[in-house]
Amino acid sequence: MTKEIECRASGIDCPFMIRDEDDNELASLAQQHLQNTHHKSMSREELLRTAKEV
Repeated sequence: MTKEIECRASGIDCPFMIRDEDDNELASLAQQHLQNTHHKSMSREELLRTAKEV
């Protein structure tokens, strides 16, 4: 099942959105974006809680 993570879902004003069928890859790419762009971090579990099924 495909899931989507958006920065806006975490309260960050940013147009970033990622979709993937693999939870590990989805969380990893989102973590990289958060660290590199926003200098923030979230755990895999926190990120996956914000993910929506699409």
